[in-house]
Order: sequence, then structure tokens, then C-alpha cells
Amino acid sequence: MNDQQRLAELPDEALAFLRHVLRSESRSATGHAKTIGWSQQRAEAVTAALESRGLVRVGADQVVRALDPRVSIGRLLDRAEFDIESQRARIADLRESIDSLERDFRQGQQDAGPTLPLFEEVTAAHAPEVIEGLDRLTTGPVLQVTAQIEVGPGHDPGVSRLRRDSLMQGREVKSIFSIEVLQHSTARAIAEERASAGERQRFLDAVPVQFAVFGDAGVLMSAGDDSAAEFLLVRSAALVQAFKELFQEMWRRAEPLDEFAPAQQSTRIMELMALGFKDEAIARHLGVGLRTVRRRISDEMSNRGVDTRFQLGLAAGRSGVIDQRKG
Repeated sequence: MNDQQRLAELPDEALAFLRHVLRSESRSATGHAKTIGWSQQRAEAVTAALESRGLVRVGADQVVRALDPRVSIGRLLDRAEFDIESQRARIADLRESIDSLERDFRQGQQDAGPTLPLFEEVTAAHAPEVIEGLDRLTTGPVLQVTAQIEVGPGHDPGVSRLRRDSLMQGREVKSIFSIEVLQHSTARAIAEERASAGERQRFLDAVPVQFAVFGDAGVLMSAGDDSAAEFLLVRSAALVQAFKELFQEMWRRAEPLDEFAPAQQSTRIMELMALGFKDEAIARHLGVGLRTVRRRISDEMSNRGVDTRFQLGLAAGRSGVIDQRKG
């Protein structure tokens, strides 16, 4: 047990006794015991505990003398800070060792050829560990598509902490969520917290497939309801590239969570219509009522002299109102 732990674990009665000694004239443990109504045995035991921590000193005359707390406790703090710095140095050495061992591992993989399976079933319990491994072994962007944000391996505390660390280190993290996330206060708060940490986010009316791409190393995807395992880890380079291209296409179609002035709402409504958003989803996305969305659509149809929503989309496209979204 180090000095910091000894000080932190000092019983309340020992602290109370120490305060009494600090405020009182120097006397023996027995004398202090009589003053505060303690037994001699109890006072001597507490005195011994304080002396072992360097907070008091018992002389040859059995008088208990309190030491200056700034000196005695300051000495303990100095030792604790030294222990912390030593621990940090050991952690740095360990991290450097991990990097060195990882280089050896990758070299061995290149020399011996690939030994990992191209496909691997992953249980929900094992998924956080797989995600952490993929994140630590890769340097490229992390691309995620998910329908839910408050459940699943991405919500695991270790994975959340790793995501924050990656963002702080400048790694690109992009996520596409179902627009349903915005309907629930808890889920929306999580999304906003992640966005404030630096995650780039967009939203789709429907998320048909859920997956996460980690650089060029692998994809962790939902295996579907019919599978015995909850997830499937894909290491095939060709499929990883295919999932990256799928993400970019979904990202192009998805929408950021923006706030728009009323004058811009008609244009935004038509853009969302072109992306396949339903009226209800458009209303939630823009933060307006469903009747407002339908009234603006009706106004645009009247202004452009068309009779159907399809004709409205064509007219808007010809006029350049709906711009091509860029990734």
C-alpha cells in the first residue's frame, strides 16, 4: 500500500483524533484520551496509526506531538505525484512495446501469409472487443450506418471511450443514422454529444443495412434475424471496398441535421422528397408541422403549374433548385 492509499484510507476517528491533537497542548495519548472521553487502548491504537503515516510523532516521554500538516501531508503528496509520474512512464513504455510487437506481428503475417478467416461470426458479447481490435489496428476513417444509437456495441462504454479518443486524435468518424433517432430525446442527446465531439453525422429516412467499416481492415455488419450470431466480421478486401462505396452512396443521399430559415424550407422539402423522405420524416427533419410541409408542397405545385408531386420533382430538377449532394 502506497502513502496516498494510507492517507486516503485513514479512518474518520483517526482524522478526528488528529484534529484534536493539532488544536491541543502536547500530552500523552492517555492524556488526550481522558480529554475526549476515549479509552487508553483506543487512543494508543489511533496514535500508532497516525504515527505510521508520519502525521504525529511519539517521543521518549510518550508525548504525542503533531507535525506540521503542510510538511507531513505535502511529503505524502510529493511521493504520490512521483508514483503517478512513474506509472505514466511505465504506461508509455508499455504502449511503445505494443507498437513494436504489432509491427512484428504484421511482419509475421506478411511472411507467413494471411491466417485470419475472411468471414467470422461474432456474438453481441464479443462485438465490443472486436470493434476495439479493429479500431486499434487501423488508421483510416471509421464509417458507420445504424438504425439505433442508444443500443448495440457502439453504446458499450469501452467503445464509446475509444471513439472519443479517436476523435480527439483527429481520426475521421462518419455515421449515418435513421431519422427515427431524432424522435427520442435520449437517442437525440447521444447523437448531439457525439457530434459535439467531432463525429460527422447524416440521417436517412430508412436504414436497410447496418454496418461499420474500419479503414481497410474489416467490416462489422449486422448478420440479420435469421443468423445464429448477431454480427458478421468481413475481412475480404474486395468486400471491404464494396462497403466503403456503399457508405459513400448512402452518405450522398443522407441529410445532415441542419436548421433552416422559413424561406429555405420549400427548397429543402423538395430536396428531401427527391431523396425519398416521406412527409412525416420531412416534418421531423425540418422541425415543422406535417400540415406545413404539405402546404408548402401544394404551394410549389401551384407556383410551378404542375398537378402531381412527380411533376413537381421534374420541374424542380429542370430549374436547378435541387442540387446534387456532394460527399
